[in-house]
Amino acid sequence: YLQPEVRGIPVGTRTVENCQNALDALIQGPLETGVPVLPPTTDVRAMYLLNDGELVIDLGRSVEDAALSSASAEWLMVQAIAHTLTQPRLQAPDDRPVLRIRFLYEGSPATESFPAHVTLDRPVRPQAAMLGTARGSGSQDA
Repeated sequence: YLQPEVRGIPVGTRTVENCQNALDALIQGPLETGVPVLPPTTDVRAMYLLNDGELVIDLGRSVEDAALSSASAEWLMVQAIAHTLTQPRLQAPDDRPVLRIRFLYEGSPATESFPAHVTLDRPVRPQAAMLGTARGSGSQDA
């Protein structure tokens, strides 16, 4: 399960910039105990927010360094990103919210090589069942 971790990140006037800051914090890994869900070398090639609330994230080849050996590990990575970036507090005052995440890999839809176990041909929404309850009632801070 994912364990929420509260972080202070810079919040600006554009939702996509706030999401980039939150994703950077997620890439840095947990401050306390826990296991990183992304390798520290993760390269975010691009990120943009569509008018319908879909956030598109283009990950570079370095994300393969995660050596995700199971569907569970890959799904935790995907859900960690979805839970982190759909938080309402990342929405800039005059911008739209992030409702779902679409993943690209090296500029294209996900391939058979990555992720190896999870299909990412559709946008992803956070699933509450992925959150652990050890630190509270399942807030969406990640």
